[in-house]
Amino acid sequence: IVMDCGKDDKPGLIKMVNPEIISMSDALSVLEEGCLSIPDQTADVERPAEVRVRYLDANGTIQLLVATGLLATCVQHEIDHLDGVLFIDHISRLKRDMILRRGMDDSQIAQAFSGMILLGDQILSRSSSDVSTHWLRLWLRWYLAFN
Repeated sequence: IVMDCGKDDKPGLIKMVNPEIISMSDALSVLEEGCLSIPDQTADVERPAEVRVRYLDANGTIQLLVATGLLATCVQHEIDHLDGVLFIDHISRLKRDMILRRGMDDSQIAQAFSGMILLGDQILSRSSSDVSTHWLRLWLRWYLAFN
């Protein structure tokens, strides 16, 4: 993970290899989240207000980060991506369905299917487009939710 949750006038680039949340607070916080995986869509997401993360830095040294506030949310959001989870997986089904309906139009669905072959639950790609594969998975998630 490479992220920067610092202010514009004071960037704070953080590089994490194999991050692992080792503890989280019982206290929760709610922040508005969005993601390039679902462009132009946001939602309030409730997450632990504080997390402790163990990871390797760029030199291979074990590090421990205690994150609160925006940094805690960013770390959890990015680690979720490593586990195949999007921010919409943390909100109600109704809100998730509304976002997915707004977030994908017919052209995006068609683009997702271009060059893709479905074989059972496997997605085979005729191209190396991870973006198309990602959109196909999102579309399938939406399709299965309504059928």
